Amino acid sequence: TMWGLELGYGLGGGGELGEVFKEPDRHVLFDLGAWFWIDRSLILFTKIGGGFPNYVLSLSDGRRAPDGSLIYTPLIVRGSTDNLANELNRSFFLQENSFELIKARHFKMDYHLVHHSLRSGMREIQLFGRGFLPQVSLRSPLIELGRNPRVLSNIEWEAEIPSGTELKFRTRTGNQLKTEIHYYTNTGVEVTEKKYRKLLSFQKGDSVVTTIPGEGWSNWSRFYSLSGVAVASPSPRQFALVEATLTTDDPNQAVALRRLNIRLDDPLASRLTGEIAPQLIEQNGRLQSFSLLLQAQLQGGDFGFDQLLVELPPGTIAALEDVAVGTESELAAGGGLIYGLDELVRYDTGADSLWVKLPAPIELGQQLVALRFAAELFLASNPFTLSVGLGEGKEQVWQRVDAGDASSLGAGSDMTVFLPFDSGMLGAVEVSSNPFTPNGDGINDVVEFTFPIFKILGSKMLLLEVFGLDGRLVQRLEKRVVNIAGRQRVVWDGRNFSNELVPPGLYLCRLGLAVDAPDEEVIVSKIVASVY
Repeated sequence: TMWGLELGYGLGGGGELGEVFKEPDRHVLFDLGAWFWIDRSLILFTKIGGGFPNYVLSLSDGRRAPDGSLIYTPLIVRGSTDNLANELNRSFFLQENSFELIKARHFKMDYHLVHHSLRSGMREIQLFGRGFLPQVSLRSPLIELGRNPRVLSNIEWEAEIPSGTELKFRTRTGNQLKTEIHYYTNTGVEVTEKKYRKLLSFQKGDSVVTTIPGEGWSNWSRFYSLSGVAVASPSPRQFALVEATLTTDDPNQAVALRRLNIRLDDPLASRLTGEIAPQLIEQNGRLQSFSLLLQAQLQGGDFGFDQLLVELPPGTIAALEDVAVGTESELAAGGGLIYGLDELVRYDTGADSLWVKLPAPIELGQQLVALRFAAELFLASNPFTLSVGLGEGKEQVWQRVDAGDASSLGAGSDMTVFLPFDSGMLGAVEVSSNPFTPNGDGINDVVEFTFPIFKILGSKMLLLEVFGLDGRLVQRLEKRVVNIAGRQRVVWDGRNFSNELVPPGLYLCRLGLAVDAPDEEVIVSKIVASVY
């Protein structure tokens, strides 16, 4: 494809010159289609009019500013102070620019129209580099897992991953496919079906039928960086897609992928549907009771299950109460098999999940399972994930539960709990050991601040500033928290910037949270007393 690119204007007057002056600052943008290591550019100008040095060349690796725009790095600046500024003549047809090797996906050229005896024009922009591509994504074709849906258990691979490189995968799964038809002219241009039908026979090119994911497919999973981990996409499913991303920070090093394998297992149950109740609560950061309801349909040949695994939203504090198994009418009447904490085998999984083993497996028929627990939630939207399992070690199989209308005992058909949006980000701050006595006897040596953080995901910085009553800053502490939502804790030991104990007295402590919303109140002040 070719475009004409006007770089200057002639000496002649007229309306055309006036039009040029309306927008003398121009730019050219290109998506290179992939990431490259680039360190040189060549610009070829037209023979009539010659070239000009009045431009800025910039490259971007795809990172974006807070407003969503691409972040560009200026590499070459040519302007009125450039030594080539007076070389505007008809024999100036090519200009070379060299710079440090840089990873880039997007190219930008900013330029200002120059007053020239002949109108300059650009014929080509050439970019050169070296080394392996910085980033490559490989996507599989649609993979049919069998005539019947299968459970995707684990994903593992064999690869050479030198220092400075990374290999990661992600997956999608679904049961339905659909077809799309693409129509092309004899020159290879894609057109709509309506326009294609109106073309003469010699103007028509091929029509190509493609098969793509249909209704009900999952989104792309989180990335898998470690071989052998469990597949996060829903299953059992009949079809899957796999995407591999290979990256390198060194142009002389690259990942070599040798093998990829996904372990497939037969389903534990023909159908698993789950929901949580309640799905809407009025207060966040308060301990409340919840029930995860699981409707299990098992047929002959299904293996059944004896384990339940609940993945909790970030920051959630949860405590298991019991598990009930029976029919809907039995559970509605408070009956069925009720397993208390002393009858359940509880596995230590950390604060991000609950994992229990039932005294007896669930094997045949249609059963309703209610896993009851108390939890404190801190996000506006709190998604829970439920899986059922069977077996131990390498032979263990997990099957994901699909969200849906599991029972009339619940009021919804989802496994997400929603909280009010009107609360602030920083909850009530509790101060313990106030006054505190930093004398080294092990009793009340520090003052501790505990508080909940609401509505924020990801990594953030907690700040503590300590001021004397004269307004002088005596200490500033920063604490990076990977998952900021939930209850947090900050401690001051009564020492200043020089690691010396501050004099006894009253101090103003300002607790803050570094966020991107300047209008949100995220500072709380407390007075503490140091006594020794």
